[in-house]
Amino acid sequence: MAAWENTYIIDNTANMKLATKDQSRLGCAGHNLNLVLAHSLKEQSADVDDAASAEPDFMSDVVQLITVC
Repeated sequence: MAAWENTYIIDNTANMKLATKDQSRLGCAGHNLNLVLAHSLKEQSADVDDAASAEPDFMSDVVQLITVC
C-alpha cells in the first residue's frame, strides 16, 4: 500500500489536526492560498479605501469573490 493512500487533506484548524493526529495529513493548498489571498487583499482594499482615489473600486469585488470561493 502506498503511503499517500492513508493521507488526509485537511484545513489547518485545531479540531482537524486533533482528529487526524495519528494519521498522515497534509494541509490543503487551496485553503491555504485562499487564506493568504483574502488576508492580503483585505489589507490592500483598506489601503485603497484610505487613499480615496478616483479609480473604480474593483478590489472589494475581488475580495468578495475570493471569500465566497
